Amino acid sequence: MKLQVFAVLFLIAGSYALPSYNEGVVIVGQNELAQKSIVVDQIKWVIELISNIIKGVGLDPIELKGERLDIEIPFLLKFNAFIENFRFAGTSNIKIHNLEYDHIINRLDLDVSLPEIVLEVGNSGLYIQVLSIYELLDAEFKGRVSINSIRLAAEVNVDVSIISGISLRSLTIDLSLGGIQSDLTFIVNNIDGSGILNNILNERIPNYFNENRDRINGYLEFVVSLILRIIWA
Repeated sequence: MKLQVFAVLFLIAGSYALPSYNEGVVIVGQNELAQKSIVVDQIKWVIELISNIIKGVGLDPIELKGERLDIEIPFLLKFNAFIENFRFAGTSNIKIHNLEYDHIINRLDLDVSLPEIVLEVGNSGLYIQVLSIYELLDAEFKGRVSINSIRLAAEVNVDVSIISGISLRSLTIDLSLGGIQSDLTFIVNNIDGSGILNNILNERIPNYFNENRDRINGYLEFVVSLILRIIWA
């Protein structure tokens, strides 16, 4: 879902940066170059704005040196939870690999990525006991996982008309995932689930994405096309 939101966000940002008919279309020479520059600069500004908002609201990075919560009701409940050296980072580090707008044929080429999203947990645990006898939960979670190179490449072709304004002619999206590297420790009630969890993250999720990449991109193209047509209606 995060990959899909990432893709939709940039395509919508790009749609607002494309010129309307009233802004003047197909002007040759220096004016044409100026128009290209305006569109590219607007999209870069939107991407930078998104990055700054993510950092401004405190979502990149998210860091916790240590937090603890202890609740104890004699003979009834014992609840202990803690987390140490938590860090989540990388969601605002948006890299632009290619950004071009062809003013003559009204085509936008966009290629952006998040190089790495990292989650690190030094140590964490959760313990729940009831009636001083029954241990419902004794869990430990720690380690590191990184999502590498979430990359979105898109080509947007539009038609511009004095009657109908701007309309979408075609849209191609290629969303790719470089991989996931997980080295987590996950133990629940003395049962070690680390191998299963790491296998899901390291192997199953990337394999599923690669096997269904065309279908995922097709879904994104449908959703984004629908949104763009609503915006430009």
